[in-house]
Amino acid sequence: MASKRKPSISQLAKDAGRPPEGMEDLLDGLPLDMRLYMKTTGMEEAFSTEIYERRRVPAELREVRARMRKLEKKHGLKPEEFWPLAEAPDEVEVLRIEEDAIHERAFLAFIRAAGEHELAQLRESHRAEYDSLVSRGMTKVLRMLKPGSERVVRDLAAVERAIKRRRAQLKRDGLI
Repeated sequence: MASKRKPSISQLAKDAGRPPEGMEDLLDGLPLDMRLYMKTTGMEEAFSTEIYERRRVPAELREVRARMRKLEKKHGLKPEEFWPLAEAPDEVEVLRIEEDAIHERAFLAFIRAAGEHELAQLRESHRAEYDSLVSRGMTKVLRMLKPGSERVVRDLAAVERAIKRRRAQLKRDGLI
């Protein structure tokens, strides 16, 4: 009986970077913002599966999360409780920012392992433009799939603005 071997992160990333059979032509015919959104979403899904479901969390990320759990206990949060985004104590927000940076580095490595060097370069070097294109692509895709989904897009944008305001405040306070 042959043993089933886990695919490597590199192989999973390469598979994630390939559109399903027959989809290549469809993606090529879409505007850039929609292609970026769909490709990014697929890569994020594959990356999340790899990291969280297959438990291949980078050591650096595990360490930050352990410190986060200590802070949560210190502040009396139970395991199923959390602070709403941008409302946690400063020390927790600083750790969230550190966690986000580690996650981003791992995600960029995953994208590159998939052979999506241009996607990684755009995301890394022109993040504001990249995020804007992905956001526009998401809006277009949601509108195509579910008319009236503008509320979802507005809600997501409001959350993003709250996080940016909180991080700007932490920066002004010299905490990050």
